[in-house]
Amino acid sequence: MSFMIKMLIAYGQDSSIARLDISNFSDCVSAMSISTSNIVGPTTSPHGYGKIIEFKDNPVGSLYFFEKEHHTVWYKFRALQTAWLVFDIFPLQPADDYDFLLFKAGDNFCNDIFQKKAVPVRTNIARTGGQNAGKTGLSLQASQEFVRAGPGDSYSKALKVNKGDLFYLVLDNVYEKGEGHYIIFDYLDDRGKSLSPKSIRGKVMDLETRQPLQAEITFYDISGAQKISSATADISNGEFSILLPADIQYFETYKLSVSRQGYFFKDIEVVPYQLINKREKTEIFLAKLRENKSYQITNIYFYPNSPQYISASEPVLNDLLKLMNENQGMKIEIQGHIDGCAGNDYIITKLSESRALNIKKYLVDRGISPDRIIAKGYGCQKMIYPNPENEEERQMNRRVEIIILKM
Repeated sequence: MSFMIKMLIAYGQDSSIARLDISNFSDCVSAMSISTSNIVGPTTSPHGYGKIIEFKDNPVGSLYFFEKEHHTVWYKFRALQTAWLVFDIFPLQPADDYDFLLFKAGDNFCNDIFQKKAVPVRTNIARTGGQNAGKTGLSLQASQEFVRAGPGDSYSKALKVNKGDLFYLVLDNVYEKGEGHYIIFDYLDDRGKSLSPKSIRGKVMDLETRQPLQAEITFYDISGAQKISSATADISNGEFSILLPADIQYFETYKLSVSRQGYFFKDIEVVPYQLINKREKTEIFLAKLRENKSYQITNIYFYPNSPQYISASEPVLNDLLKLMNENQGMKIEIQGHIDGCAGNDYIITKLSESRALNIKKYLVDRGISPDRIIAKGYGCQKMIYPNPENEEERQMNRRVEIIILKM
């Protein structure tokens, strides 16, 4: 009976995140060209060694080569910076054991691989044993350039590269029924500062005119307790870019709050991976404030069958508080709505009313006059979808709406 169900997207499990198909890239000659400015993946699972066996009959304890191929994928890329190259390989299934070899490539590289003339510049063939969520890669903190098979460090030492250098990276998953992976690259200076940080790009526009707007954008963690970054949309084109910190969790859900004076704020949940790899800028539309107009608030969560909102709702409530403070003459009605009429009508209506009253209390406790706020609960009386067919429609029924009674 909550106004909104919190939907977290778990990589590898949510069908809304398309998998990168790597099934045709198991050989050096067919290596997939990638850009290290993007996140690579999440991928499908590598299966088999392709048409050519590049590695076989190598010593078990080799520092430089797989003993044999199991389930491989080849990537190739050019360095984007003269810097320290680092990367993280994240298996979608933590129990998987991904090993890697990194080569700096010259002419006829794949022929040199086949003839065993090519030597990698970094390797990690250690067995993770599921530790560290199965992650491996290159790190400034690691000390070994090459890590042999068996128990060992899961990360190898970062590599100093020059812009334009060509590299081949081959991954091998030991397990036959393993899952895919994703890879995040970065380039660091000698102090460890990123020279190519990932960012979320977007554009803010007026909902009615589609004209660009200058607006304030704030990026929060999913709890809403920690402000991570902020930006201002450009006054000429409405565009913004939010730099992401190095420790961002790319497949977790975060909050993006967008506001501008004279407009109703927007609070949306975002998954950084989906926006970083998106070629088009994310478009965000703000609606002008008008009397007798209804505005829906998303991302307000309540405990089940309780009028108490959870702490993750506070950034949205703070946006509403800011709106009321910026418009001192504004009077509003807070409406609570619930999906479905199962159970006692009186109890359902009282619950939705109690939730609306709790939102009012949040504002009053922070200095807003109670005379400016009416709180009403409508239970299931005003469902947008009387017969919802999916979760999205049920979410639309479970909502909080603000009616501006007076500007």
